[in-house]
Amino acid sequence: LKGAMPFALQYGHDPLPKEADIDEAWSRVATKYEVLIGYAKQEASIYIPNLKPVQRFVKLPFLGKYFEKVIVRLLSYKVYKKASNEFAQRHAKAGGKAYLYEIAWGSKTNGFGATHTIDLPLLFGDKATWEKAMLTEGIEWEEVELEGKKFRGIWAEFARSGNLPTENDALRNLVKISRV
Repeated sequence: LKGAMPFALQYGHDPLPKEADIDEAWSRVATKYEVLIGYAKQEASIYIPNLKPVQRFVKLPFLGKYFEKVIVRLLSYKVYKKASNEFAQRHAKAGGKAYLYEIAWGSKTNGFGATHTIDLPLLFGDKATWEKAMLTEGIEWEEVELEGKKFRGIWAEFARSGNLPTENDALRNLVKISRV
């Protein structure tokens, strides 16, 4: 989706390789780095209200909610999940250690669920910043703090050891982790 993310990496400017050379460059250094890469289950849900062509279908009686779920699933896969999986697979194939995570936690009432940037209140849980945010609407702050502590623990363990738990009942509703 070139052009849709103007703030993304711009390859070809020092110290980054040209875009045509990124696979080779990443593969060359794969064994030096453990990688933790993730996405949210409904990444694209936060964008649906701003996609005017999609809105007329989402507002259809009976089928609108179904259409919205399908579009969110497809866009989330195409823009986030597919690229994350490909990167992790390439990294592992080149001899690096890679973990993938999918955040499943989010509001059950605001219509966004586990959406883009839902990891930010979990990682940087500051009540004054997030309690009135659309992203966390419908979630009690105590839950954000509790789940945030678990999520930060995952990242801290990865920073300490380069490893992550792959099965853990306490994490199941928050995040799904897999080693590639």
